[in-house]
Amino acid sequence: MAREKLEAVSIVYAPRSRRLFLKGSAGLLGMASLGGILQACGAAASPSPPPAGTPTVAPTAGDPTAAASPTAIPVSTVDFQIRWLKEVSFGGWFAGIENGYFRDEGIDLNVIAGGPNLDVQQIIAGGNIPIGEGITDRILLGRVEQNVPFKIIGALYQRSPASFMSFAEKNIATPADMVGKRIATTAEGRPLVEALFQNAGLPPTDWTFVPSGFDPSPIVNDEADLFHGFRTGQGNLLELQGESMNYVTYDQFDFPVYDAPIFVLEDTLAEQEDLLVRWMRASIKGWEYAVANPEEVSELTVSKYGHEGIDPAVSENEAKLQIDDIVSPDTDQRGLFTMTEERWQTVLDFFVAAGTLTNEVPASDIMTTAIQEQAMGGMSSLLEG
Repeated sequence: MAREKLEAVSIVYAPRSRRLFLKGSAGLLGMASLGGILQACGAAASPSPPPAGTPTVAPTAGDPTAAASPTAIPVSTVDFQIRWLKEVSFGGWFAGIENGYFRDEGIDLNVIAGGPNLDVQQIIAGGNIPIGEGITDRILLGRVEQNVPFKIIGALYQRSPASFMSFAEKNIATPADMVGKRIATTAEGRPLVEALFQNAGLPPTDWTFVPSGFDPSPIVNDEADLFHGFRTGQGNLLELQGESMNYVTYDQFDFPVYDAPIFVLEDTLAEQEDLLVRWMRASIKGWEYAVANPEEVSELTVSKYGHEGIDPAVSENEAKLQIDDIVSPDTDQRGLFTMTEERWQTVLDFFVAAGTLTNEVPASDIMTTAIQEQAMGGMSSLLEG
């Protein structure tokens, strides 16, 4: 039976003790999760209005691994739409701006904040903003089901930070341990849980659905055994409060999904390839710096680039936790933002089996490794040495 398509998950948190977790003022955390139907028509509210047109810059000459000097390339503004508020989960781009990596590539990067009411896919589909950081299955739905000409050119997270979290005292550490348990997720996340169970060879409905919002109150109040959220988000907050947590990740369900994919329109890829290579090169440098200096980049985010009200301790811990999701054996060999067709095909096949996608397509239709490979120039790191 076809499953309902998955909706977006955003997360609200309040850093408090276990029983008082929901008391006091709440903040907005991190990023939207996997899941959602791309609404290809209609307007999306954006904190900043899009520019009148897509900016371009002059080509870079010389060694593709070397940064262009500011005098060699005219510096032009390039707009980049992120999917959430300006927090440390986007810190590598702030480091790239601060350290001059984008300027060296002839780019004055304008990072445009997202939020809970903004659909990045819709913004990029409109054509005014050239580059977006989006939500994996929304991009796939737009490309495969609605023929929106999206192309993924890189993925920041090699492993999704989304997981099923529980207090360690529950002794839930594997997908098999989740069978028969109470799982708190949104109504829209319910089909994803069933699909993950099915993918792992478990009875897809042998668990109790506990409706939840975007905070972990169900496990805090012992109304559920597990909460479907982010290890770097709600898990981070609970651990900072002294809780010992267990996490069951998507990888444990044999679902090796990439997250925080960078995507463009096919026309942008064809017409502004050089710009995208230089943008990617500066982004890789910025994120290499963020991985090597998480405390510094968190402070930079809190003091200069981020939105008001960020908790410095939460931000710093998230900056450290996200490193494990960004770095992998693949990135050690081929550099940050690397991808493979094989993994993307596994992701596509998963969504087809789940009923989220109704059309089977080859991974090459939705992604390309060419931009990241040109940016790396055969190297495994751009800052070392």
